[in-house]
Amino acid sequence: MPDYYVRSTSTGGSDNGTSWADAYLTLLQAVDAATAAFSAGTISWIRVSQAHAEVTVTTANEVLYTGPTSPGLRIICENDSTGVPTTGATVTETENGTKFSFSQFLYIQGIHFKTPTNSSSVNGFYFGSISNLTHALGFRDCTFELGPTGGTPFYLFGQAGNNQDDVMIVMDNCVFQTNRTSQYIRP
Repeated sequence: MPDYYVRSTSTGGSDNGTSWADAYLTLLQAVDAATAAFSAGTISWIRVSQAHAEVTVTTANEVLYTGPTSPGLRIICENDSTGVPTTGATVTETENGTKFSFSQFLYIQGIHFKTPTNSSSVNGFYFGSISNLTHALGFRDCTFELGPTGGTPFYLFGQAGNNQDDVMIVMDNCVFQTNRTSQYIRP
């Protein structure tokens, strides 16, 4: 499987994700391309520039990062000059009522995700919450920030209803940033 590249300041023109110069402009573009090209038993790597500063407006009310079946996707923030893993990339959603969902087989390192500033109760982060799927999610050095105003957005771990035993989530050195006392983590 080829590596895929993401950098919001890409200037190569083709934006096909094949190099830093031609990087995808959004993380979701790279996830969709890697998932579509997935071959069983392989790992797809998505390399996100430490300078990546994505601001998205999603009209679907959900930014869904779904990896393929095992072993899935590895999404790593790295220094785009040296290739050394780091932090600094940001993905910010600006559409009110939108949530971030992470499902199936994903490993993400070094990215700061932010929900809209004018949050509603629908906004939040959903980890392995799609029913009837197996989820193996890993996060390292990531930040998950809830918007500071409006509603009661939350963090949701696991699935509602059946198949509670088909979810594994590992968080290593991650930050969960709330900006209001009404925001919470929901099991």
